[in-house]
Amino acid sequence: MAEVVSEIEIQGNRKIEAAAIRTKLLTQVGAKFDSQNIREDIRAIFALGYFEDVQVDREESAGGVKILYVVKEKPIISGIEYDGLDALEKDDIKDLILVKEYEVVDHAKLNKSVEKLSQKYEEKGYYLADIRTEIVADDSRNEAKIVFHIQENDKIQVKQINIIGAKVVPSADLKGVMQTKEGGAFSWITGSGAYREAVFDRDIAGMTFYYGTLGYVKARFGKPEVSVSPDKKFIYITFSVAEGDQYFV
Repeated sequence: MAEVVSEIEIQGNRKIEAAAIRTKLLTQVGAKFDSQNIREDIRAIFALGYFEDVQVDREESAGGVKILYVVKEKPIISGIEYDGLDALEKDDIKDLILVKEYEVVDHAKLNKSVEKLSQKYEEKGYYLADIRTEIVADDSRNEAKIVFHIQENDKIQVKQINIIGAKVVPSADLKGVMQTKEGGAFSWITGSGAYREAVFDRDIAGMTFYYGTLGYVKARFGKPEVSVSPDKKFIYITFSVAEGDQYFV
């Protein structure tokens, strides 16, 4: 004969009301004990998103069986700090950081934030940036501070620029118009050869204008293909140009 649930108790919750947890339970007082319902209860409690651990225990009693749910809440984020953030401004990255103050710590959001921040650094030419997170817990308050430890390292160096389709205007002349330069022997000292996305966008506009001064007003540049060496120290840029016809006034 199936046992009857005589009592349900919830322990370990500190900021989440027990009533909020009970509304998610299939197991109810007075109903027959069902191990499948218990498994569903555990899934439902985790699905709330506030708990990092859920344990269930049962105690025999004269009136049936007592079910004890022991939960461990995720800590609340009390603050977010950045260690080593120099090349970027906080306003530039605020939309990339998915974890927020006063929310519970979400490891999936934390990992995604690191991924997005790494991509932002790559866009700025910092392909060697190393980003790690630290969760500084305050167990007495069930809170945690999130610290992003950032080692930016040097910007990646432009090793080679390939221009496809340049016939009327030699590639060397186009490279002379560009602010983005191929790195030389002393680039690490002088800072030349650095890749910056915003500067390269201006280079495209500059080369288009240069073609226009020669009468090639319909010259168009294709989207650049950017590849990185395996050691992430050098970058190779390839783009094409359709020069079009020359016009005269």
